[in-house]
Amino acid sequence: MLDTIVGALLPLVVTFLLGFVAAWRRDFGPTDASILNRMVLLYAVPLMLFAGTASTPRGALGSGALGSGALWGLGVRPI
Repeated sequence: MLDTIVGALLPLVVTFLLGFVAAWRRDFGPTDASILNRMVLLYAVPLMLFAGTASTPRGALGSGALGSGALWGLGVRPI
């Protein structure tokens, strides 16, 4: 359980710390920040969501009422 929590939060904390250090060192300006935000929202976040979804076992998607309801609504019938 602790591994799951740390595995989910550690990338966020490291990213925030890297952003803080980059801003403190003045590595990025205001225009650079908007370009970086756009790149992250258009490319990095969707790719990470896809990778997480694609690597989830099908059995985990169908477990529980919420997962079964979501799959049933999408027209996917669990095996």
